[in-house]
Amino acid sequence: MSVWRYEKNHTIQKRLMVLSVVFFCIILVLLARLFYLQILQGDKFLLLAEKNRLSLRLTMPDRGRIYDRNGVILAENKKTFQAVLIKEQSPDYEKTLDLFSHLVPLDDEEKGRILKEIKRKRAFMPVRVKDNLTPKEVVLIQLNAPDLAGIQIEEGLIRTYPQKEVATHIAGYVSLFLDTDTNDKDDPLLNLPGYRIGRSGIEKAKEQILRGEPGSKKTEVNASGRSVRLLEKNKSIPGQDLTLTVDNRLQQYALDLFEDNFSNNPIYFSRLIILKVFFFRINILLINC
Repeated sequence: MSVWRYEKNHTIQKRLMVLSVVFFCIILVLLARLFYLQILQGDKFLLLAEKNRLSLRLTMPDRGRIYDRNGVILAENKKTFQAVLIKEQSPDYEKTLDLFSHLVPLDDEEKGRILKEIKRKRAFMPVRVKDNLTPKEVVLIQLNAPDLAGIQIEEGLIRTYPQKEVATHIAGYVSLFLDTDTNDKDDPLLNLPGYRIGRSGIEKAKEQILRGEPGSKKTEVNASGRSVRLLEKNKSIPGQDLTLTVDNRLQQYALDLFEDNFSNNPIYFSRLIILKVFFFRINILLINC
C-alpha cells in the first residue's frame, strides 16, 4: 500500500515539475516578448502610437482681396463650411459616402469625382465631399458623426465678387484645382480640399501674390479619427491685397452706356468693348511695373 502511494506521489510530483517548467517557459517567452516590444522596439511603436493619436493638417489661407483705386471691393472671401473625407480613417469609405448622401444629396457626377480623388490621393490626405454646406446640413452631419467614419467638417472659403458684371472682366474668377492643370502638383496648398486657383483676369495674373501661405494645426484624435483636442495651431499667412488703378464708378458708367446704346447702335458696343479691354491691359501693365 505504501509502495503504491509512493509511486502515485512520485507521478504527481513529476507532472507538477513538468507543468512548472512549461509555465516557466511561457512566462519567459512573455517576458522576452515584452522586453522586445517595450525596450528594443519601444521608440518605433511610440512613434506609431503618436502618429495614430495625433493629426497634423494644413489650413487654408485667406486669399488676398482686390480693390479699385477708391477702395471699393472687387473680390473678397466668404467663410463657409465643407465636408471632407479622410480615407485612412474610414474602413469602408464607399459605405460612408452612401450614408452621407442620404443626409446631404450627392449626384452621380459628384460621387464619381470623390471616388476618383480618393484613389488618386494618399490615404491621409482629405478629399472634398461637399462644400458650401448650410447650417442644417452641418447639424445633420454632426448628429450622425458616429456612423460617418472619416467625415469631418472644416471651414472653407468661397470667392465672391460684390460688383458682379461691372468688374468681372477685370477681377476674373477662380475655380477648383484640377489634375489637368500644369501648376506644381507637389505644392501642398494646391492639394487642400476646395482650394481654387485664378483662371482669368487679375485672379490669374496675380495668383502667386493673392494665394498666401498655408498654416497648420495639430489635433488629438480618438480611435475613430474624431478630433478630441486642439494641441497646436500655426496661423496661415493671408494673401496680399491688391489695389488696382481701375475706377469702379467709371466701369459702372460704361456699363450703363452699354445698356442704353447697345440695342440701337451695335458699332458703339464694339467700340466700348475695345475700350474696356484696352483699359484692362493698361491696368495689368501698371500693376506689373
